[in-house]
Amino acid sequence: MARRKLPDTIIQGIRDDPRSLRKIGDDYGIGRMSVAGIKSRRLYANVPELGLTNNYHIGDALAVMQRIPQGLVRCVVTSPPYNKGHLTRWTAISSWAGSLEFESDIAHWDTRPPDEYVAWQREVIARSLELVGDNGAVFYNTKFQPCDLGLDTRHEIADGFPLRQIIIWDKRSAINTGGRAPTILPPSYEVVLLFAGRHWEIPKAARAEARKWRDVWHIAPSTASDTGHTASFPIELARRCIKLGGGAVLDPFAGSGTTGLAAMGLGVPYILIDREPEYESVFKRRWGSPANLPSSPPHPPTR
Repeated sequence: MARRKLPDTIIQGIRDDPRSLRKIGDDYGIGRMSVAGIKSRRLYANVPELGLTNNYHIGDALAVMQRIPQGLVRCVVTSPPYNKGHLTRWTAISSWAGSLEFESDIAHWDTRPPDEYVAWQREVIARSLELVGDNGAVFYNTKFQPCDLGLDTRHEIADGFPLRQIIIWDKRSAINTGGRAPTILPPSYEVVLLFAGRHWEIPKAARAEARKWRDVWHIAPSTASDTGHTASFPIELARRCIKLGGGAVLDPFAGSGTTGLAAMGLGVPYILIDREPEYESVFKRRWGSPANLPSSPPHPPTR
């Protein structure tokens, strides 16, 4: 056995960690041979699977995140609900009223007051940073949120967190042009706020690509006909974030499961969370589509 008893959650984290034996050993304070023994189950053979990774969990994001042990995921990649319900008064005087940007049947767009929404998202980011630790990163996709003719709450959500960089996602198009009398310039971009632990760095395996990507990503958006979800981000965006994160990934607002699909294609463990049960079915349908994945994805959903 290893020299010291390791908790079951740490054992599971080591087994799911795709990095080199040396890097894993350095993080957990054990030798490379011990890491190899844990991964091969020569050591700690009786530690049960926790059932967290490679699964789609239905429930409240923060509640499920509290069950996830630190060290099990290396990065968080997510795009939270738009919280468009509070925009009713604004859209009533806007020429954008009735557009797809502000009215949809997506079940989990909230109706929280802006201050409650900000507080909720700050809790999610804080817990995400706890989970990924000093060596991990959180990729938080968001967009301009017009409210009361111009209030943008993104700065309030990000305030005080270790914001390493802002990535611009150039969608190469604007879904809505605002009609003949637009109240704002048609939005054609979103951002990915990159929060990172103090020791996070771009993994060596991703550095060549990262130099080409730079901080403006020109990626066409997904459509509802592609994904079964009105507001999913493209697989390529999730793929880049996961490669930069360097390991197992969590998406607390998984929707149609784009983050999981990208993780499968990279051979990376994933944890998906959403409170709407129908999206788990959407994810599994997408998982079975050859248009989305290699023919034999390494980490299919386990339930």
